[in-house]
Amino acid sequence: MKLFATFSILLFIPLLSTESPQNGTETATHIFWEGERFLFPEDYEGEYPPTDPALNSFCEEYGMHTMGYFGLFSVLDIPKRKKFRSKLLEKVYFAPAFDKEMSFSREGDSLGILYQQLIFDIYELSARKARSLLNFKISQTDSTYGIQRYFYKTIEADVLELNKAAIDACMFDIYLGNVEHAYTSWRHQIDSMLNVFSDYKTTNEERLRFITNKPVDERYKKAESVVGPMQ
Repeated sequence: MKLFATFSILLFIPLLSTESPQNGTETATHIFWEGERFLFPEDYEGEYPPTDPALNSFCEEYGMHTMGYFGLFSVLDIPKRKKFRSKLLEKVYFAPAFDKEMSFSREGDSLGILYQQLIFDIYELSARKARSLLNFKISQTDSTYGIQRYFYKTIEADVLELNKAAIDACMFDIYLGNVEHAYTSWRHQIDSMLNVFSDYKTTNEERLRFITNKPVDERYKKAESVVGPMQ
């Protein structure tokens, strides 16, 4: 269990705000998930081997020479003018992202790059599930304004918990469990689930929301507060 705890901490370090937009999928520090934009060795800008002795020892012991730092950006925007809040719904944005500066890779570790892409795709699956669940909540009520604000953080917490479990299981099978064809099996499972939730894939608008760090629609503003996760 200690191994899993250590590995999960590495994967779930919070992402910071973006800066210096470069194009429609990335900034100087982050790459946002986009189906046609795969991770390459040059995207891993962190120092290898890692300078942290404990982390370096961990990587050597388990043969993990490529490690990506990922997270799920999210934000709630609401109409600026209160009188429009019965006509315009809130906007919740999710966007999985890869931290270039924190991620590192040993030269030539092509398999490690593939494994980390799989983790990135698991984050995208979590984002799609979150959007699907929010859409379901909206569909269950006639009074739709406020529903997303109420359930947003609870749904986010739930999908991230599932996300953590999936990544822990996936990485155990690939690196520690000696499971035959582990990568191929997980790749198939995640691709199948991404297809199931294909209607909820991350959009250009969602990436833009975090790349510019401001609401895409000028009628909106970032919500000052949100309802925390319900226990």
